[in-house]
Amino acid sequence: MFRFQNTDVPGTYLYVAAAEAQNIRENFDNFQEEGLAFQVAVEPGEDLIPLYRFQSTTTSGTYVFVGQQERTAINENFSGQFVEEGLAFYVYGAEANRATPFSRFQNTDLPGTYLFAGPEEAASIEDNFSNFVNEGIAFEVDT
Repeated sequence: MFRFQNTDVPGTYLYVAAAEAQNIRENFDNFQEEGLAFQVAVEPGEDLIPLYRFQSTTTSGTYVFVGQQERTAINENFSGQFVEEGLAFYVYGAEANRATPFSRFQNTDLPGTYLFAGPEEAASIEDNFSNFVNEGIAFEVDT
């Protein structure tokens, strides 16, 4: 998964696979590529859980990835704020202890926008950006 920052709305991020990344590079100048964010699986596997992608309707072009339980809650309670786009990829669960944990941060300046970060970046965000609230470990992946 590659990470892009939306230069029209600083503090918002987009995570996409290789094919979608190429389309963004070629067609959307308002997204600045920040590089490879993390590795994911595109097929189910042992100890992997599915994550689903939702697009925010309040901040266009921003997304969040969630597991099954949160998926159900969003569809039942926040369908006016997020539109489900379906299964995105597979990762290890938050407490699998199989790979690098990634935290999910919400940007409080732009509700409904999220950033995923590994341990070092998460520590830097917590120390330097009070507008990002750490919501905990979202998943584990290879980096």
